[in-house]
Amino acid sequence: MAHPYLIHLGGPSNERLVPAVPPSPGRSLAAIRSHLRAAQAAGARQVLFTGGEPTLRRDLLRLVRLARGMGLGVGLATNARTLIYPRLRQALLASGVTHFRISLHAATAAIHDDMVGVPGAFAQTLAALRALRAEASTIQVEVVICVTPRNQDQPEALAALVATLPGQVKLVEARPGGQRPNSFNFEHCRDLPGFTLCPDAC
Repeated sequence: MAHPYLIHLGGPSNERLVPAVPPSPGRSLAAIRSHLRAAQAAGARQVLFTGGEPTLRRDLLRLVRLARGMGLGVGLATNARTLIYPRLRQALLASGVTHFRISLHAATAAIHDDMVGVPGAFAQTLAALRALRAEASTIQVEVVICVTPRNQDQPEALAALVATLPGQVKLVEARPGGQRPNSFNFEHCRDLPGFTLCPDAC
C-alpha cells in the first residue's frame, strides 16, 4: 500500500501516547474538510486519520463517510481499545474504513501497559485486533511498535504474537522522531514475518 496522506484530527487520547506528544485541540470539520481537499489535490489515494485517539471523536463516522465520498480510502491510527465494542467496530467497518494502524508496543501486558499508562490496555487492544481479523479478514491491519529503550527487546516477541492472529497483519516499527534507540540494531528484524522498518510517526 502506498503511504497514506496523514490528517491529524487532534483531540484527547485515552492512554499515554508513545512517543509523548503534547495534547492539541480537536480540529473542526471545516479544517478536516480542507485537509481532505489537499489530499485530493496531492493525488493521494488514501488518508490516515490520527489523533489524539480518533475513535473518541463523536463525528468520526461522518469524517470517514466524507473522505469515502471524495474517493479516498480511509485508515485509522488507533490504539484500538474502543474497538472492543462491537457496535463501534462494526459501524466503522460499515462506514468504509479500509485500513487500521494499531499501536501495540510490546508482547506483554506488563511492558505495554506501563508504556501507555493504562492497566488492561494490552488486553483490550489485543482483543480488538482479534475481533477485527475475525470479522473483516480483507481489511488491511498494521500493528505499530514504537520502539524506545523501554521496549527495545520486544520486536521479535511481538512479531511472534502478531503471527498468531488470523489473516494478514503487518508489523511496523515506527521510529520516534525518525530515530532508533542507539543501543539497538533492527537489521536482524528484516527477516521477521511481516516486519517492515518504517520512518512514519507512531
